[in-house]
This record gives sequence, C-alpha cells and structure tokens, in this order.
Amino acid sequence: MVDILELQEEFKFAPFNSFNQLKEDNYLKSKSVFRRRAYSIGSITNSRLNWKEDTTFLQSEELNRYMGGVIRHFEPLLMESKNYIESIVHRLIKSAKIPQDDYEIGCL
Repeated sequence: MVDILELQEEFKFAPFNSFNQLKEDNYLKSKSVFRRRAYSIGSITNSRLNWKEDTTFLQSEELNRYMGGVIRHFEPLLMESKNYIESIVHRLIKSAKIPQDDYEIGCL
C-alpha cells in the first residue's frame, strides 16, 4: 500500500507520538479503562481532505455487539494525526491506488 518509510520525516512518528495524549473512552461498560480514543471524520472532495467538526460515532448492533446502537462523541484527532492521515491520503490518490473520487473517512 503506502510505504510509511517514504513519508516525510515529520510524519513518520506522528501517530505514535499522539497515543499518549488520547482521552479515556468514557463509553466503556467496564469501570476499568482499557482503551483511549479520538475520532474525526474527513471529507475528500476534488482530492482535498477537509475535516468536519462533527465527531459523532455510531456502529450498528450487528457490527458491534458491545457498543453497537450507541451514539458516541469523542475528542477529535490531534492536528499532528490529521496531518499524517492527509499525507497518506494524498499519496494514495497521487499514486492512483485509490480512484480520484469523493469520499468520507472516519478515523478512530
């Protein structure tokens, strides 16, 4: 797919650096926190990725028996992570690994 080693130096470790800044997932049924989350939705139009303000996350009960059917709101991804994702998306479009089209992506 996309070789992470080919990314610009500033993007190579962006997702790893942001892990320590993730907020606790407040939607866990358990009292103990076993995961942290952030979520953002991006809209790709004319090969340009625009981030939406909305951070609503919903999965069907069929897909997710644990938390399906529950509307959840998470803190948005940090800009560092968004820049990393944009770099990958642009590389994918430029390389024609995905067709140039309009898309909506959710990044959890």
